Amino acid sequence: MSASPRGPVRTLLRANPLLAFLALHIGIGAAVAAGVVALLLVGDVAGLRTLVFASDEPLVAVVMLGSGFIITFASATAGSAVMGLRDTGGTGGRRQRRPAGTMAAVAARAPSTRSRRVL
Repeated sequence: MSASPRGPVRTLLRANPLLAFLALHIGIGAAVAAGVVALLLVGDVAGLRTLVFASDEPLVAVVMLGSGFIITFASATAGSAVMGLRDTGGTGGRRQRRPAGTMAAVAARAPSTRSRRVL
């Protein structure tokens, strides 16, 4: 795959529409997560902003909080987007019928060789 003048990432996304679909929804989830973290800090919900900025390393606390929210929201949006995809009419994932006259596995019971003792 040759790189286009616009960059290898854009070439990769154009070559793989599913990857572009996932990247879009992961980006949406990350943006929502960043907004939620910003609102939590601006609103000082449960004294979170006061607690974070009173610490010795407020940047570490904000990055950890943001990372957790981004992972959660991005995976939730990507997962729900994948589960919401429509069937394209292919046969993938569907049970295939066997042609008539072919053998099929059948469950059979075999007697146990161990004795059953009740304690």
